[in-house]
Amino acid sequence: MILDRDRVLANHILDAADAIQLFISGLSITAFAENDLVKSAVVKKFEIIGEAANKISVPFKEQHAQIPWRDIIGMRNFLIHDYTGIDYEGVWNTIEIHLPALKDALQELRFSEEKKRELESAF
Repeated sequence: MILDRDRVLANHILDAADAIQLFISGLSITAFAENDLVKSAVVKKFEIIGEAANKISVPFKEQHAQIPWRDIIGMRNFLIHDYTGIDYEGVWNTIEIHLPALKDALQELRFSEEKKRELESAF
């Protein structure tokens, strides 16, 4: 069963991922790379994703090992501590390739947890 804290943190990750996709909607990689405001907002949301992932309980992470927790936290650490060396093409690729999979995995967990609660309350 997902702890309430883990559920809240997973929702923070989903909210930040949704925001990132909204921020870049309609942009090309070139337009993204040239827009400091959007880049800053996207980086901040990735920092939130990484911080929330870092705070999720170890049992939750072990139960959901298909999610690359270490990579997510590592990206956050890089963005925070090496902000002068950010590879925005890499950030863009993360948005395009990895963010949808992360969202899908967390949404599936949310759905399965909601179903479980519905079944438990029916009895």
